[in-house]
Amino acid sequence: MATISRVLPYQPWEIDAVEGWLDDMASQGLIFTHCSGGYYYFREDEPQTLRHRFDVHERLADHDRRHEEYRDFGWEHICYVDAHTDIYRAVREDAVELNTDEETLHSVMEKNQRKLRNTLIFGELLGAVTLSLLVVSICRFGFFLLFLTKSLWDLLPIPLWLFLVIFGDIRLWRSYREMKSRSLLERTYHTREREAARRRELRTDTIVRLLLLP
Repeated sequence: MATISRVLPYQPWEIDAVEGWLDDMASQGLIFTHCSGGYYYFREDEPQTLRHRFDVHERLADHDRRHEEYRDFGWEHICYVDAHTDIYRAVREDAVELNTDEETLHSVMEKNQRKLRNTLIFGELLGAVTLSLLVVSICRFGFFLLFLTKSLWDLLPIPLWLFLVIFGDIRLWRSYREMKSRSLLERTYHTREREAARRRELRTDTIVRLLLLP
């Protein structure tokens, strides 16, 4: 059976969306096998109705015992995402819900979101300082004349870079705000329309980065 890779269309902390996405892929005949470096891998098979769940926990030494306990409840361990996160798949229709403590899930994801928020704030401050220095240099050292002598092609990276920064910030802040306002246990965030919109955003981001390379 062929193995197919897909770029994750959601942010890693959007657990409910990723779970719904994996379920949806299974309904299309793509069964999740493992993930690596932002890519999720699937094997082609018959369309199936499956349930996938993330298990978020503290670092544990005895992973095998945890996997066996979950197997008794009807869940098969698929892969590790990182040291604190595993992905399981229900092997029985009557498998009890794996995660029902929404407060714990929110707590874990809010920790990751705070790290992202701090990174965004730092990036925006750095961008503001860089832009301020550029304006001062133009006014003080006459760099404005150099801009007047440049072709439009030479100046193109400036608006592209600004677009990339602003577009990326808006996308991440929107994801952060949406996560704060929705229930994780409903698992209704993923839709194919939303996935398509996320992929368009990723393509736009990639195209702008490629245009900046020359």
